[in-house]
Amino acid sequence: MASISFIKDVENKILIRKIVGEINANETIESFQTIVDILKDGFDAVGIVNDITEGELNIHISEIPKIASFLKKNIDVFRDKKLAACVASPSSITIPMLMASQITKINIKAFSTLDAAYTWVLSYE
Repeated sequence: MASISFIKDVENKILIRKIVGEINANETIESFQTIVDILKDGFDAVGIVNDITEGELNIHISEIPKIASFLKKNIDVFRDKKLAACVASPSSITIPMLMASQITKINIKAFSTLDAAYTWVLSYE
């Protein structure tokens, strides 16, 4: 079970989801629901940095459509946001990349460093 925390970087308008430990598909959806709640509650973020550098994605490829479906149902919340996933292991980068290919209306990108993730979220591309 993962430890998941949410940090509001008010200055840069970034919401950070920090994951420590192993996270499964259901926990991923539950934590995305928390992000939806935070954003609908008035936090004006330009993007979300998912810091998984101390975590491990225990998500099978067959579960990706379930997560994608949740994000698509909340497209109004995520459409104008950048979602950066920062992972430590090369094997974990596959999940965010597959998510990005299934949800083209949400800007999702995977990174291996937090600096690169922040730079991309704050860029105007």
